[in-house]
Amino acid sequence: MKNLVYLLGLFALMAVGCNSNPKYKTNLAIAKKTFELFQAEDLETEMTLFSEDLVYTPPSYGAEDLSKEEFKGLLQMYHSVFDEIAYTPEVWLPGTDNEGNLDGSVRTYGTWNSKNARTGEQITPLRSYHFFNFNDQGEIIAQGDFFDATGLLTSIASNGFGPFEGQKIMLGSQKTVDIFNKIDKAWLKRDYQTLESLLSEKLTWKNSNGESGVGAKTFNKMIEKEYQKIKADGKDWGWTTVYAFAAKPTSSIDPMPSNEYGEWVNAQFTGSDGNMYIDWYQIDKGKLISYYSAKAPN
Repeated sequence: MKNLVYLLGLFALMAVGCNSNPKYKTNLAIAKKTFELFQAEDLETEMTLFSEDLVYTPPSYGAEDLSKEEFKGLLQMYHSVFDEIAYTPEVWLPGTDNEGNLDGSVRTYGTWNSKNARTGEQITPLRSYHFFNFNDQGEIIAQGDFFDATGLLTSIASNGFGPFEGQKIMLGSQKTVDIFNKIDKAWLKRDYQTLESLLSEKLTWKNSNGESGVGAKTFNKMIEKEYQKIKADGKDWGWTTVYAFAAKPTSSIDPMPSNEYGEWVNAQFTGSDGNMYIDWYQIDKGKLISYYSAKAPN
């Protein structure tokens, strides 16, 4: 009987050995290192663990995959709104390919804890799942995070405050972000016909150069002027949209303050000039009614 138990145990060990991947141990250490560096807010070192061709799958509903640079911008956003970020893993698991073969990838389930950076209040623990896929060079080529992103941001957004007494800031809607995406796409293509359909005739705007105006036509002229200047300087026209989220000020103030009409989208961009831009879009009834841009020189 003892020999039978021994043989069964030996067969089990052999089966596990045959169904393992020699790269998993090394890849597991790299995956764990990303959590360590993120919690230390050392993003420059953390980014060296990722391939330049990284495809990141964000947790937000309806969100498209992000590039490495866009992923870095998202992590910067987390650092700006949360303090004392800590991940406690419940389990680390090897991943498989589409046929169920262990491929050296890493999976983990765990819980995040943090504090609201503005108020210092403890954030409700966040359960999450993460995956890491690797290329032949040992770099992370794909990562995905799965958790209640909307609930997480709502937990801090609803604690915000506006410029008017008693005004709070709530998380906005995906519908407003979708309209922003249409504006951003049309702007990049210089599709002025589409832009005019998304701009209010009463639009007020001010760009990062300090220029300002009123109305859709002056806004489109500003875009064309910027385009012509960039091309005349021999530079490329374009930018990377790093992140965007919607927020909504709310209060019981009567009459309603102007900033409570519609919702606001805050977005960060990296320009072809290397500078960072932070823009605010006030969108009401499907149209842009207010726009402001600020630039942080590289």
